[in-house]
Amino acid sequence: MRHIATVAWELFETMGFEQISMETIATQADVAKATLYKYFDSKEALLEFQLRHSMGEQREHIQTELLQRPTLRSRLDFLFQVEAEFLESKKNYMKPLLHHRLRQFQNHQSSRDKSQFFQALVIIFQMAQQTGELRRDLSAESMANYLNFLRSADLFDWLSGPQEDLRQLHHRMLDLFMEGACFQKPEANS
Repeated sequence: MRHIATVAWELFETMGFEQISMETIATQADVAKATLYKYFDSKEALLEFQLRHSMGEQREHIQTELLQRPTLRSRLDFLFQVEAEFLESKKNYMKPLLHHRLRQFQNHQSSRDKSQFFQALVIIFQMAQQTGELRRDLSAESMANYLNFLRSADLFDWLSGPQEDLRQLHHRMLDLFMEGACFQKPEANS
């Protein structure tokens, strides 16, 4: 599997994602098309596998850094900054990847295989609940789902809009998630 994904990634990088067919990948990886389709049903699935693997290589470093951050917000800021930097460098692959994930969601496949990012959010929220920094009437998984949907909205906005910085979009989204949407009037001094 790893060999096939590596060959596909090299082809995507040198010739462009849209120019490469599954047949080309099978030929270049020296595997039968049936073998290729056994592991990956599409180019987008190969792309997702490769990007997950690339992020997975950073997992240990990210976990160490997260544990050193003192607050929920600082952990979230760090995680979203790392993601933004990674995605900015892979922006030309994000539209086909998001399209693939939406298809998985429609086919009820994505609920079985939560992303590493989602898993990190759950851990961050569990830590914050244990320290009393975060409410406990909602599960960490529920809050991770809510934040993950806001994150998806950011990604769609980033990909469809003018050249906005994903880090800025994420920062604004985290403000909304952490502080709510209602205007808070300053407290009057007695």
